[in-house]
Amino acid sequence: KKLGEPFVRDNVSERQFKKLSFLNDPRRSELVLFFVLLMPLTPKDAILYIVPLTKIRFKNFLIINAIARIPSILTSTIAGDVLLDGNYVVTIIIYVVNFVFALLCIIFNKQIIDFFDRIRNKNKTENDKIEKN
Repeated sequence: KKLGEPFVRDNVSERQFKKLSFLNDPRRSELVLFFVLLMPLTPKDAILYIVPLTKIRFKNFLIINAIARIPSILTSTIAGDVLLDGNYVVTIIIYVVNFVFALLCIIFNKQIIDFFDRIRNKNKTENDKIEKN
């Protein structure tokens, strides 16, 4: 965060930088970050360079990063273990499931974000009503 945008631009391609500009929307950035880090096959390193330029608090980033990476770490570890045991079918199944999950997240990303926005807005409306009473 201290090195700022010039450092990020030197280390991330302009194309990746533009693709990840969605992280600048403060209302959705934490949720989007969670799903991007959760999905297998995403450029996590480029995202981690850009996150400090957003309004995501460091504490929230650490929590999101730690939780969202658990499934990927587990599936990679399990796939590696069964691969070493010579069980190629299970390894292929694990990676196919990861690929299908990533593909579904990419295809339905707008619907997923809208769904969580509706939940967030509903909770906010309910909290506002409680505060008024």
